Amino acid sequence: MLRVIIPAPPRSATKTSAVPNVTMTSYIRLGYGRSENLSAATKLKFLDIGCAFGAFVRAAAQHGEAYGLDISTYAVKDGNRISHALASPAQLFAGDLSHLPADKKAKKIFTSGTFSSITLIEVAEHLRAPRLDLAKAFSLLQPSGLLVIQTANFT
Repeated sequence: MLRVIIPAPPRSATKTSAVPNVTMTSYIRLGYGRSENLSAATKLKFLDIGCAFGAFVRAAAQHGEAYGLDISTYAVKDGNRISHALASPAQLFAGDLSHLPADKKAKKIFTSGTFSSITLIEVAEHLRAPRLDLAKAFSLLQPSGLLVIQTANFT
């Protein structure tokens, strides 16, 4: 398994839509089966992209605000039902990085610079427009946030 943890790059005075060069050692640490401490942020606001039924989001909700995003409306609906039944504050939304939810509540949540950590676990290989989607993920991160990408390593 390959796990990539990318701290958000320093924000410059000018906005850029480009994805930072992830080969730069100052922005990337590679870990093979090694767990990283992601609790460095004082106020956790967590987003799991590709959350499915939201089990990981519900676990994160025990430590701060936690949201999930998935393209399956069925999984999101059922996941929210499960969260409600378990009295979990986790909230799941249907959509993807290219098509964020547009309702009033979601617009307040999915704004630039709001999340302390964003995960894409076994999702990156399914992105239709990886550069654009990762640029959007970076834009949602707080300046000191972490983007965690985990994908299978079949080599």
